[in-house]
Amino acid sequence: MLEQQSAQHGINVRPEVPIEIDDLRTAIEFYEQRLVIAREIGDLRGEANALYCIGLALDLLGQCAEAIAQAEAVLAIYEQIESAWAVRVRQMLAEWRAAAAKPARKPRKRRGDR
Repeated sequence: MLEQQSAQHGINVRPEVPIEIDDLRTAIEFYEQRLVIAREIGDLRGEANALYCIGLALDLLGQCAEAIAQAEAVLAIYEQIESAWAVRVRQMLAEWRAAAAKPARKPRKRRGDR
């Protein structure tokens, strides 16, 4: 499931290498540090990129509301700096909002799961 979601968002993950939840949490910690640095030096693009990556990880962790909030902050910055990435973030936000509006489903079992 994480592999499929990560592929949708452009994260390069090979199916034979599963993403571990701890890896996502570690990634969030890394990008939170990057976010602090970007803000300290006034790097808006770096700030947006860090927020974007945090949002992707939060989405993969199933924390939809938090991911949407991050993406909204990213979009505001990308629009401010007139980044072409604003288009992609708008699309991603629309997808996440649509998914959040659907009733929650139980995760499907993978082959071999009991």
